[in-house]
Amino acid sequence: MSNPAQDEAASLPRPSGTAVSLPSPTDPAAVRPSSSGRPRTSARPPRTARPDTSASAIGELPDRQFFPDREDDFDEDDEDYTDEEEEEDVFAFQRPQTGAVTGMMSPGTLSSGASDMASAPNTGALPTTGDTAYTGYTTRSGMTFGMSRKSSAATGTGTDALDVPASAPMTFTPSPTGPVDVGGQITERVYDPAHPTPFSGRNNLNNSAFAFSVPSRRNSRRGSHDTTASTGTGQPSRQQSRGMTGGTLGTGRSVFRRARQALTTASTWVSTVPSVDSAASEMVDTPVEDEDSPWAEVSASVSNIDDPEMPALTARAFVLGLFLCCVVTACNTFFYFRNPAPNIPVLVVQVIAYPLGRFLAWALPLRTFYLPSRLGGYSISLNPCPFNIKEHTIIVMMANVSTTPAYALYAIVSSELWYGKTFGVGFNILFILATQLTGLSMAGAIRRFVVWPASIIWPGLLVITTNLNTLHAESDTSQGGMSRLRYFLFVAAGAFMWYFLPGFLFTALSYFSYACWMAPENTIVNQLFGVSTGLGMGVLSFDWAQISWIGSPLTAPWWAEANVGIGFVLFYWIIVPIMYYTNTWWSAYLPISVAQIGDRFSSQYNVTYILNDDATLNTTAYAEYSPIYLSATFTMTYMIAFALTTALITHTVLHHGKRMYNAVVRVHTEKEDIHMRLMRAYPEVPDWWYIVLFGACVLLGIIAIEVFHTGMPVWGLLLSIAIAAVYIVPAAFVYAMAVLLPNINIMAELIPGYIFVGKPIQGMIFKVFTVQTLSEALTFVADMKLGHYMKVPPRSMFIVQFVACFVACFVQVGVKTWMFESVPDICSTHQKQLLTCTNAQTFFTSSVVWGLVGPGRLFGKGGIYHPEIWMLLAGALAPIPLFFYVRRWPNSRLRFLNFPIMFAGVLSIPPATGINYASWLTVGFIFQWVLRRYKFAWWSKYNYVTSAALDVGTYSCAIFIFLVISLPGASVSWWGTTVMEKTLDWDGIPYKLAGPEGFGPTTWKV
Repeated sequence: MSNPAQDEAASLPRPSGTAVSLPSPTDPAAVRPSSSGRPRTSARPPRTARPDTSASAIGELPDRQFFPDREDDFDEDDEDYTDEEEEEDVFAFQRPQTGAVTGMMSPGTLSSGASDMASAPNTGALPTTGDTAYTGYTTRSGMTFGMSRKSSAATGTGTDALDVPASAPMTFTPSPTGPVDVGGQITERVYDPAHPTPFSGRNNLNNSAFAFSVPSRRNSRRGSHDTTASTGTGQPSRQQSRGMTGGTLGTGRSVFRRARQALTTASTWVSTVPSVDSAASEMVDTPVEDEDSPWAEVSASVSNIDDPEMPALTARAFVLGLFLCCVVTACNTFFYFRNPAPNIPVLVVQVIAYPLGRFLAWALPLRTFYLPSRLGGYSISLNPCPFNIKEHTIIVMMANVSTTPAYALYAIVSSELWYGKTFGVGFNILFILATQLTGLSMAGAIRRFVVWPASIIWPGLLVITTNLNTLHAESDTSQGGMSRLRYFLFVAAGAFMWYFLPGFLFTALSYFSYACWMAPENTIVNQLFGVSTGLGMGVLSFDWAQISWIGSPLTAPWWAEANVGIGFVLFYWIIVPIMYYTNTWWSAYLPISVAQIGDRFSSQYNVTYILNDDATLNTTAYAEYSPIYLSATFTMTYMIAFALTTALITHTVLHHGKRMYNAVVRVHTEKEDIHMRLMRAYPEVPDWWYIVLFGACVLLGIIAIEVFHTGMPVWGLLLSIAIAAVYIVPAAFVYAMAVLLPNINIMAELIPGYIFVGKPIQGMIFKVFTVQTLSEALTFVADMKLGHYMKVPPRSMFIVQFVACFVACFVQVGVKTWMFESVPDICSTHQKQLLTCTNAQTFFTSSVVWGLVGPGRLFGKGGIYHPEIWMLLAGALAPIPLFFYVRRWPNSRLRFLNFPIMFAGVLSIPPATGINYASWLTVGFIFQWVLRRYKFAWWSKYNYVTSAALDVGTYSCAIFIFLVISLPGASVSWWGTTVMEKTLDWDGIPYKLAGPEGFGPTTWKV
């Protein structure tokens, strides 16, 4: 199919063979003073071809959006252009034109600096003749951005010309032409100053001189920042030229005086640690501030300026981050064993940390502590500067470790309660430490694949970066309407108040199964439209917790959400009903969508019937009782999981294999963007740090399984870690592009099920080392990308990640030990505080299925579900024809198809239902397609803020309702809270009922 952007570009008139002359650099009208403001011209530039933004599947971009000019928004940066301030409208945001040009030109050097750049007017489109002049610029590392120049003597003209033949057509790539993993090749891009990205420089809402700079030691005047001494250039820095508002923090003159005093008498904590970040104190040459990421999502959410002298790992940030890490870890571990239970997400911690950091900046004394000379004589300041954005990022990274308790807790509880094997506190600590820190070491190994490349944008992190910039980097006089901070507060407050309806007063809004309310006794209607045990074809839900159950629909790009939608509709709304109503594998005798395994009497499988006293399988009882049956959706989930395990590998090899190889041999696979070059100011973490950590973690794991006599062989431990290592890069690509965490539980259960037949404890340990290592690695590598965006020194990131993970391990073990020693009847069905350990019981049931019964009885030859094994082959082959088809027809719409995302996105069913996916897709279509396409200015400014505000408001209200209303025992009972419970969907009635003798075959594999 044709591309709308390309069609429009083709229709524009092109210059023939005539030369295009540029004003001479000596012409006063052409050379204007350099300013950080946006140059204005009396005549608007010619309209350029709209960019191809198919990377996010939005097609053609909308026209420019306008906001009325306001008289009180005068900016000193525009004082050189006061004669042109009478325009009727002001561009609130630049429409994305060309953020990059293809890397087909030869490298050049900068010859004349800013004056040359000023001499070339921004025409909006580059001419293609050989007589056209164009200027690039060179960074400190020697990388040239723009195009090389021939001297005037070589061309025989008064201006320079492009170093290409006059007849050679120049093709400019406005923006990425598709998902980065489709086609396997990333077009090399360099920055084009004539066609900046939409939110460059002062148009970037995240850029605040104060948010990314600290008061200078040399210039104490409020509202200025002089870094002449640090840069060594003799010219004012960008921060100084733009000015410093100071209004964002609002700390008053006393705080500024105290900050200046602290900076005069004390150095930051991180700079006093030898060989950690001492090199960061040297200011490096940075590109012009108009350069930004070529990706619209990143340029709208991440600042393109940095101050390497800004403190990051301060004593204040370290202590506050560790405190929040311990508190959130303890709370979430306690809630881990409750059902239902709230969870404190990272965005809530992010908001809480902001006033706490501001308070510490106000309250802590401006005192510097010095170590004795025999200890190095280093100094530590408790209050080196006002609370800044990098400190806030450090706190968020430390708290993020604690938002999800260790997966190993499930195995520990299952072993102690239901298998009667208690290994002790020492084993628990070593077990959790080994699994979590192994993930950190693997994250360091893959950062060159998914952190450093600019094309791996991690859209899920942009919500966090936008929220950080909203709190720190935006003043109340932001351009074009309401500021993002004020908007965030309004939306968060509204979400908090609204959630009282679906979360407590009118819960039917959450389980909005209107068709079931109208026909509560109709079996088929309840199975198709039900939201408890049905397929959720009702589409709507008014509960943000239900809509975002599989992730925020405002973060993932639409092309990824569309892949998930295709997989969901195809597999669960088309194939599953066909399987169910044709009674495939006797699925019609169970509810259509439940996560529990069933027996041949249409009841939940009772695993205690087949267990011996020593927690081994009683084959006689198993032969007399029943084989294991799966619901229709659970059967489909296993089939898709089989396909995913092989599709991940095939897809990664085809689309990313060459890039991974080049990254391993240290060959650049794409041009470094502004963020990567800014991070060059900080020393990178050596690879040997991660290698040593990996070796130590493996040693801890060996000690845990050998000293405490778990029966797990050392080679089994190494195999489990090897499986995680194989899948970590493919899973990271999916997680980074689509905000979806691929689930490899099927491999972590299938392999030990065949190796350790009848040994469920060894199977659980194997599964934890595989699943936990992979999930922790993805969490840590996501934090690395967050630090990369926020310009946090890499070695500071390593320190806080390691310390937070280490401390959180002890907190989790301590809380778990206290609960099981102090809480009566814990994990029982009728526990008073609802500490029923539902998730741990599900983990235990899975260990019985895979460890005791074993995959051979289910999926082996003669097993009921043996045909599902063929999905391994189908998953391995599916990406191959698509890959070659897209290479043959690269502009086809099929280039957006991504089988790993299609498979991984639907594995939450069950326990998720269709209402979660349908509402998620509906909201995602509105925000990521409609608003992004037709209201791009609004979307770029408020989209990620909206996501963060809805999360913060909803989850804060959920925690409030739980602690203040539900925990004391208050409740509401009326039609709006009980109507969904009076349906066949809520009761889980199957399509067919089993007789007294049960259903299915009379004999089965034992």
